[in-house]
Amino acid sequence: MENSFSDKINIPSVRPGKGYSAEFKDARDPDKLKSVYERYISKRYYRYRSESNANGFLIVAEKGRWTRLGVTAVHLSILILLVGALLGSLFGFDGYVNIAEGESADRIQLRNSNMSMPLGFELVCEDFEVSFYNSGTPKEYKSRLHIVEDGKTVTSKDIIVNDPLRYKGINFFQSSYGNIPPRELTLNFTHRETGEMTRRKISVGRRVEIPGSDLRIYLREIANNYQIQNVDAGPTVLGVVDRPGEKPTELVLPIRFPSFDKTRNGEYTIAVGSYDQLYYTGLQVTYDPGILLVYAGFILLILGCYVSFFMTHDKVFMEVAQNTHGCIVRVYGTSSRISVGFENRMQKFSADLGWKK
Repeated sequence: MENSFSDKINIPSVRPGKGYSAEFKDARDPDKLKSVYERYISKRYYRYRSESNANGFLIVAEKGRWTRLGVTAVHLSILILLVGALLGSLFGFDGYVNIAEGESADRIQLRNSNMSMPLGFELVCEDFEVSFYNSGTPKEYKSRLHIVEDGKTVTSKDIIVNDPLRYKGINFFQSSYGNIPPRELTLNFTHRETGEMTRRKISVGRRVEIPGSDLRIYLREIANNYQIQNVDAGPTVLGVVDRPGEKPTELVLPIRFPSFDKTRNGEYTIAVGSYDQLYYTGLQVTYDPGILLVYAGFILLILGCYVSFFMTHDKVFMEVAQNTHGCIVRVYGTSSRISVGFENRMQKFSADLGWKK
C-alpha cells in the first residue's frame, strides 16, 4: 500500500546536486517496473510516493525523518538541565547533622552558613556500628536510622556509604563518624605500696570514695581530644582528687595511657579500666527539587547526541523515463550526513534495482 507524503514535500527538491546519483537502462516497460520498484521500496522505506507522467513515473521515498529532532533534543536538554540546576540552587539545601547513638535530631546545620534549619520531623539514630581492617582503617560503618513524625515511626533503614535514607525528597547520606565520651566507666585504684587494686564505677558529674581510704574522686568531664603539652592524648578523663583538709589535686587520665597517673605520685595510681565506647554518626543531608529534571536532561542529551551523530535522514528519488529501447532509470539519494556507509547503502539499493558498475 502506498504511503503518501504531506503536501509540503516537493519532489524536485530531492533531485541531484548533492549526494548520490546513478543511471542505468532497463528493457522492461514502465508499468512493469513501477510494480516491481514500488514493491521493493515499500519493504525498505516506510514513507514513499509514486506519480505517473507522460514518459514514465517518479518515486520519492525517505526514512529517518524524525532524526532531525536530534538537534532539537540536544538544545532542549540543555534548557532542562539549566532549569533543574536553577530549582536546586533556589529551593534546595545542603547540610549536615551529627547524632549520637540512642539520640535524635530535628534540625540540621546548613553548610557554609551559621544557620540551622528544622526538618519537620525527628531523625533517630538507634545504633551505630563500625568495623575495621587489621591495619585499623575503617572497613564499613553503618547507622540504623528511624524517621519519627507525629510520634510515629514512618520509615527505618540501615544506611552505609552511598546507600542513603530518603524521605520526602530529603537524602540522608552516611558521611562520617566519631567517638563520643562514654557516659559511665570503671576506674582502677592501685595502692602504690601494697599493690592492692580496687575497682569503682563512676559517671560524669558524680563523686566516689576509694574503699578503705578517705580519698574522693570527682569526675568533671571526659574530653574527646585532650591536649597534653601540645600533644593529642585522645579521650581523657578529667577530674579532681581530694581528701578532707587537703588541697584538691587535678586528675588527668588519658584512656590510651593507663600508667600516666603514676606521675602524680599519689597514694593510689588511678587508671581507666573499662568503658563502653560510644559513637556519633555524621550525616550529610541534601534536598534538590530539580534533580529529576537534571536526570531527564542528561538522558535527553545523550539520546539527542546519539541520534544527531549516529542516525541519518535519508531520501531517495527515482525517475523512470521510457525511450525506444526500454527505460532509463535515474536514482538520486541525499542524506543528512553523507558518509561511506550512505554511499554503500545507495549502491546496494541501485544494484538491487538493476544498476551495474
